[in-house]
Amino acid sequence: MKLIFILLISSIIYGIVDALFEIYFEERFEKNIYYYTKDDILANVLTSTLSSAIAILIYTFIEEHIKLNKYKYKRPIYDSIGTIIGGILVYIVYSVYKSKKIINF
Repeated sequence: MKLIFILLISSIIYGIVDALFEIYFEERFEKNIYYYTKDDILANVLTSTLSSAIAILIYTFIEEHIKLNKYKYKRPIYDSIGTIIGGILVYIVYSVYKSKKIINF
C-alpha cells in the first residue's frame, strides 16, 4: 500500500508540473508560435509537447531520486491516474485563482 501511495504521489507531481508548464507556455509562447506558423492547432501542439517534455524530465529526476525504478510493481495505471489527479488539482486551483482575479478587478 505504501508503494502505491508513493507511485501515485510521484505521478500526481508529474501531472501538476505538466499542467503548470502547459498553462505557462500557453500564456507566454503560443502567440509567438502562432505568429510564425499561422496555425492554432500547431501552436497548441508545440506548446503541449514542450511542456510535456519538461515535465517528463522532472518526473524522471523524481523517480531516480526516490528510486522507484527498483520496484517491480510500477504500473502505467498508477501513472495515468496520478497524472489525471494532478491535472484536476491544477484546474481547480487555476479556476479559483482566475475567479478571484476577475472579482478583484
